[in-house]
Amino acid sequence: MLPNRSTLPDRRGLLATPLGLGLPCVLLAGWCVLGAGCSGEDGPRRVPVHGKATLDGAPVENASISFLPADGLHGPAATAVIRAGEYRLGAEDGPVAGAHRVVVLLDGDEKTASPAGRAGRLPKAGSVRQWDFRVVVPEEGPFVYDVTLR
Repeated sequence: MLPNRSTLPDRRGLLATPLGLGLPCVLLAGWCVLGAGCSGEDGPRRVPVHGKATLDGAPVENASISFLPADGLHGPAATAVIRAGEYRLGAEDGPVAGAHRVVVLLDGDEKTASPAGRAGRLPKAGSVRQWDFRVVVPEEGPFVYDVTLR
């Protein structure tokens, strides 16, 4: 016996709306919501920053400098290695404009602040020296920021 047409489920599924546009409307709405958050840029505009770092008048070797957004500023942190007393962050990896806490880390024993220390080992506990500064990164770059450590 064949089923009665009136007992068959509605084959239109999500298309069964008063206007018959259910699925297309859902897909279009989702595409618009996703598209609204996807502009041509990959986040906030970053500013190129470079500068020199000295410790007691001598160029700093193998330290790190980080620009951390201050409270209330939204954006990524930016970190660079200081080599031969200089560091550089480009427009693709620099900080965003606004107030930042700047942190310089230096391993007091090996004069290195690379994440794994020298030759793949971690610095000795208590040997890392840290300096903190406050700076406002301007909207236009490049921004030159020199640090003098004492």
